[in-house]
Amino acid sequence: MRLNRFPRLSKISFTLSLVALLSAGACKSSAKNYPDSTDGLKALASDIVNGSDDEAAAIAATLKPGNPDELYAKFFDADLAVALAAEIKPMLPKFDSLGKALKGNNARGRTEIIVEAFTDPKDDNMNAYQQAALEAMKNKVTLYSVRMVEPGKDSGNHLWSFAHVDGKFVFLGKMKAAAGAKGFGPMGELRVKSAKEIMSGKK
Repeated sequence: MRLNRFPRLSKISFTLSLVALLSAGACKSSAKNYPDSTDGLKALASDIVNGSDDEAAAIAATLKPGNPDELYAKFFDADLAVALAAEIKPMLPKFDSLGKALKGNNARGRTEIIVEAFTDPKDDNMNAYQQAALEAMKNKVTLYSVRMVEPGKDSGNHLWSFAHVDGKFVFLGKMKAAAGAKGFGPMGELRVKSAKEIMSGKK
């Protein structure tokens, strides 16, 4: 019979292993799921704004498309999917800028977060690029906008578009390629109803 010459070390090793397992479980259970809704995306944006710089960067990283080519192919025809993937790929190395943008707007007094959801291409509350993207979709998905505004206002910094794909929010970007080679210019970034008012001289 072989005696354990280091019983205390064995107990310490067991304790450390148990702590490591419990810590790993806690990290998994603490990973937050944000539901496919305006409230879900608002909660995500709020967590970025109210978190530390490291926490904001970690949450923003979850919005990064894992494989842009596969992502856009889920919703668009092949040629447009390729163009949209090419549009967002330059952003991927600097994706933490999303978190910085939200926190920066909050620091400048744009403390109110407005999240809107769009499913109807005829909805004039979205901008023209979002309309073009929804019209081009072969498989529909809700597009979301996040606006950081000063309290009481409805315009400020606008980040678009987000979607809830495979159980989490991802940032799809502006998807300007959906508008074709000519695009819409700066007016295309305004709400369609606002652009119409400007063009008609009402605003």
